[in-house]
Amino acid sequence: MELIIRADASVFIGIGHIIRCLTLADKSNRRGANIQFICKEEKGNLIGLIEKKGYRSHRLPRSIDLAEERELTKKILENQSNCPDLLIVDHYDIDISYEFPLREHVKKIMVIDDLANRRHDCDLLLDQSYSKSDNRYNGLVPENCIQLLGPKYAILCPQFQKARGGLRKRDNGVNRILVFMGGADSKNTTSKVLRAIHMLDRSDIAVDVVIGNLNPYHDEIKMLASKIPNTICHHNVENMANLMVSADLCIGAGGTTTWERCCVGLPTITIILAENQKNISENLDKEGVLINLGWYHSVTEINIKEVIETLIDNPQKMVSMSDKSRRLVDGEGVNSVYDTIISMVSDRNQYRLILENELDDKVVYKEDEVITNDVREIKPQIQTGEKDCNSVKRLSHPHRLLNGKNGTHQSESLKSNAINLMKAEITDINDIFEWRNHPDIRKYFFNANPVSWNVHEQWFNRKLKDHNTAIYVACHIENKIGSIRFENKAEMVNISVMLNPTYLGKGFGSKIIKLGVEKFIKDRSPKKHLIAEIKADNIASINAFKKAGFKEVI
Repeated sequence: MELIIRADASVFIGIGHIIRCLTLADKSNRRGANIQFICKEEKGNLIGLIEKKGYRSHRLPRSIDLAEERELTKKILENQSNCPDLLIVDHYDIDISYEFPLREHVKKIMVIDDLANRRHDCDLLLDQSYSKSDNRYNGLVPENCIQLLGPKYAILCPQFQKARGGLRKRDNGVNRILVFMGGADSKNTTSKVLRAIHMLDRSDIAVDVVIGNLNPYHDEIKMLASKIPNTICHHNVENMANLMVSADLCIGAGGTTTWERCCVGLPTITIILAENQKNISENLDKEGVLINLGWYHSVTEINIKEVIETLIDNPQKMVSMSDKSRRLVDGEGVNSVYDTIISMVSDRNQYRLILENELDDKVVYKEDEVITNDVREIKPQIQTGEKDCNSVKRLSHPHRLLNGKNGTHQSESLKSNAINLMKAEITDINDIFEWRNHPDIRKYFFNANPVSWNVHEQWFNRKLKDHNTAIYVACHIENKIGSIRFENKAEMVNISVMLNPTYLGKGFGSKIIKLGVEKFIKDRSPKKHLIAEIKADNIASINAFKKAGFKEVI
């Protein structure tokens, strides 16, 4: 895979954009990808670090404007020996006017953003910030753009996921404080925090101060730290996770390190240093994940001191913050993002299976998770006359559809198996939650991360009310054995099939698919494509769909 990344670092914007892109690059490189970076020679750039890691860099002059920069970027793409599979853009100044002209020179475009304040021309969008709105990019990205939203997709170095293995419960008070205000801290907030800690006059509390490589105030910080007992200054930190695990409390900025602290459950007092940190800090404060003191220019040393003292006197608050933050981020985000990239740029880990009902129109389903709604990717094999007409007709012929009591549905061919299909109700929420999070089930989802109860509850209630969604629960001898979901999209209907883990390997999958297709056609009379997209290693599911009459689309 040929991958090109457009991102910058500087004393003004910090290093977060480059660091997360390097983490994704390292993951991709380990899997054989060829990676290049395009960066401006800003003051405080990290081009040296990029090259030290073995990646080729293309340098853009610092003085050029955005239009000139776009043209130079276009030339770099044009001069590639092979058309890049993916261009990744992680930059707050870049929008659709920059991305669209580059479209013809790359196969796919991915954008990393967290502002949701401008339009993009991209195939994949990643926003790892916390928000209760799942539609904040509606109208800002193409309708068929894959959106990865929320902290579960946070791109973190592997050390943080590894550190989660031995986390302690943070219920022993505040014995160690970590201070880190980001890689640059051009506002010198670190010095303000150290003056506040000095005012505490607590020689029994150890302090670790991390001074970023781009911090221009390191001499002043060292001088202040020397006046505080048990205080150590750290430079060129290679394993931040160790410092975070050792600390009981952190005072930090609201940038990308927020997700590192959450991953290891480190209670945090946050100070906003830049506009992109505002929503994250305010939203997480409302949820009790951290304490947000507001903008750096409004925060005083007294404010910081008083909040530290409050937390020292309230250990239960510390435990609550730790638990809530740890549940937000599991450290697997980079794996989920990488898997989605592979799914998007290559069909190697997917099967597309297509079924035509007895109408001339077609319907589209996808199993587990929607990866793309772009029907241009569906090959025209279905129109060649090679389809299995008998199985198609058998699944959809009206005389084989029977009504049961209480809205249940049963086909003649399945009566002997006593499988009934009923519309999902709110009482099914617990069963579907447990099935979705079972390791044997979720390992085959395109997003294999566990889902929190809050997220599931909001999703399930929303789907029950959505007239474009139909969810059915399958029962066998009064036991719930699985569910099947149909989602009507602009040009297709997506399918998701899930079994109760107890009933895996017992032949129920294909029966639920057949019965679900019959009932959905009867209830909704769809006139679109039916497609199932399944991970290639999910052999049982592939076979179940084929047995139910689906055909592979090359």
